[in-house]
Amino acid sequence: NVSEVLKSSTILCIYQDKAGNYWFGTTSGAYRYKDNEKLLETPFKELNNQVVYSVLCDQNGVYWFGTDKGIYKFNGASVEIINHTNGFNDERVRVLFEDSKGRVWIGTLQGTYFISDNKIVSLNKQYLLATAPVTSICNDHEGRVLIGTYDFGVITYSYSEKGNSIKLLNKQKGLSNQGINFIFLDSGNKLWMGTSEGLECIDWKEYISTGKLSIIHYDKGNGYLGVESNSATQDTAGFVWFGTVNGAIRHSPDAAVVRPTLPSVFISKIQLFYEDVDWRKNKIQINRLTNLPENLILAHNNNHLSFIFSGIYLTAPDEVQFRFMLDGFDDNWSPPTKLDFANYSNLSAGEYTFKVQASANQRDWSVPVTYSFEIKQPLWKTPFFYLLYVVAGVGSVWLLYNYRTRTLRSRSRILQESVDARTHELQEKNQELAKLSLVASETDNAVMIFNEKLDLEWVNTGFTKLTGYTLPEVIKHKGAKLRDLTSNVMVEEHLDECIAEKRSFIYESELFSRDGRQIWSSSTLTPIMNEHGKLTNIVVIDTDITLRKKMEEQIRASLEERGVLLREIHHRVKNNLQIIISLFNLQTHYVQDPNASKALREGQNRIKSMALIHERFYQSDGLARIDFDDYIRRLTDNLLQSSGITSGKISLNIVSEKISLDIDTAVPCGLIINEVVSNSIKHAFNDGRSGEILIQFSKKSDNNYSLTIADNGVGFPEGFNIEHSNSLGMQLIQALTEQIDGTLKVESKKGLMFIINFTTIHK
Repeated sequence: NVSEVLKSSTILCIYQDKAGNYWFGTTSGAYRYKDNEKLLETPFKELNNQVVYSVLCDQNGVYWFGTDKGIYKFNGASVEIINHTNGFNDERVRVLFEDSKGRVWIGTLQGTYFISDNKIVSLNKQYLLATAPVTSICNDHEGRVLIGTYDFGVITYSYSEKGNSIKLLNKQKGLSNQGINFIFLDSGNKLWMGTSEGLECIDWKEYISTGKLSIIHYDKGNGYLGVESNSATQDTAGFVWFGTVNGAIRHSPDAAVVRPTLPSVFISKIQLFYEDVDWRKNKIQINRLTNLPENLILAHNNNHLSFIFSGIYLTAPDEVQFRFMLDGFDDNWSPPTKLDFANYSNLSAGEYTFKVQASANQRDWSVPVTYSFEIKQPLWKTPFFYLLYVVAGVGSVWLLYNYRTRTLRSRSRILQESVDARTHELQEKNQELAKLSLVASETDNAVMIFNEKLDLEWVNTGFTKLTGYTLPEVIKHKGAKLRDLTSNVMVEEHLDECIAEKRSFIYESELFSRDGRQIWSSSTLTPIMNEHGKLTNIVVIDTDITLRKKMEEQIRASLEERGVLLREIHHRVKNNLQIIISLFNLQTHYVQDPNASKALREGQNRIKSMALIHERFYQSDGLARIDFDDYIRRLTDNLLQSSGITSGKISLNIVSEKISLDIDTAVPCGLIINEVVSNSIKHAFNDGRSGEILIQFSKKSDNNYSLTIADNGVGFPEGFNIEHSNSLGMQLIQALTEQIDGTLKVESKKGLMFIINFTTIHK
């Protein structure tokens, strides 16, 4: 009986040692089950109240336990704790593995380590690998160590007399998803990788012998309905089993590879201006097979068409998506969509062909189904009207010639007046240019001017102040080209783009002064063109932004430190709440009063609901919000287990959208669910009946949510009024609803239903 033996019913790992004993890593220590004696015990008291994620018994009989506080190592006589005091800074251990050479590997939330000569070595630092959570580690038949990571793909580590080597399997090598939940090498040397979108399978023996990487992807497109896959194993009969969010799936390695099948797609209807058309009334012939008009020719004003199409895919009908294009109008296919129509408006005259394809996985697309049609030119674009245009044009030219002859004399006089005015304007411009030259010479910004051959020909005094170089010195020591005077490797591409588009461009670069100082500058690159559009000069103005860059680095470091602190706060709050839960658990053993023991268990469940929220916060990628739908499932599973409900008596039906909540909203909502579900478990089915508890959570609008919790039990006693109830649970539900600015509605007809509509404070 788990509730009587284990302090925690949350089991994170199962391991069988060489003696045939089973080890259970839980959130409250490690337990050993001796099958021959039917005995469950806790041999290592030092692990009590520790969260144990992984267990290993090495070739020497030494036991290793991975926890959030490092590694506990038991050699039979003493215990050794490997943590930050031993130089092991990443203490959050998730995977332990001993390879064929007896080397112990450690997977943490931030990378991979191994123990060599009693020293912990970081594989990530040794090979400059990006840090990523390690999900699983295994050996292949030649002794290579394979490491599955989340967001980084698979790492292979090979031993060799010439030196050890690292290879990566990621999206660049052909993986469709780098978020690896597990890796598993079966007896047939097939490497399986579980992801949130299905399975990846590699013929590992072929890859090792030939270097050819052939990847087969399994998802709903070829009949694999497991979707997110989290674990795998192989039984004695050779079948490979996968644990997924849609249950357990068994696979026979001898079965043929299931290739993706393609949906069938067809065009069912063509509309004009969003309305159906009876083409026969327009004397247009209809194709008997497609029921579409044949040889469709439309007038110029019937240029708004809608194409209605359908896709049939019996394996996974909800996964069918379409893409389409209109030859003569579109250059590329549309983005994949589940919409079954395409609208085109204001089409010009011409010939067009509409194409549509369907897919179930957005990788394999069906053969395009096409439909061709034509839109006629309007009457005023016919040859007769073009002839009228020519006659009218000739007459207009003759009239214009006569008009121009009469006005030339008067314009000659006006031109002379314009020349005089322009001369005066140029004199004013020369004065303005002299002032601008003075500004360019004396400004603190560095100004460089390059000629049409892109050679440096002038710098101002601001350049000398900033770098310490004069024009001859900078050409002698650095060079005369723009690429010689900046650390920005893209400067030539920026230069070509500016010249082609005749516009300025701003970029950042690193400069080095004559005295060795590092200077960051914001550079404005401007091409100067003559009246014929040809390049005459390039002007570069550098502004010293060294102080701003230093401030940006300080701000970035502060933000990273804040993220670490927030994660640590959530972690510590969760651990403190876990300690309180353990204290409640211990206290219940000394309380004889059933009512007091019941109150302690209820308080324990309330604290568990809050601890679970903090656990989800420090485990999530972001620190501001958590996925509340996953939290509901974890919370209600814990409530059923802690209540000792037998399987099949009460079933849970959770219907929740993918919604993220902040902590100020998640904690009250979690407590409300805890109270209502606990109340249903205790009171709704006391007469021995079986039943169902329904939880629905949905988003009604931008920031409004609805939470419904119902059961089909006995309901409230006749005359019961929740507002006048002395029950602590009912008072908590009302208080927590007010806390989230919500409204509470209770119905007691065929069971009991709580409906809570609320608005979150934070978006």
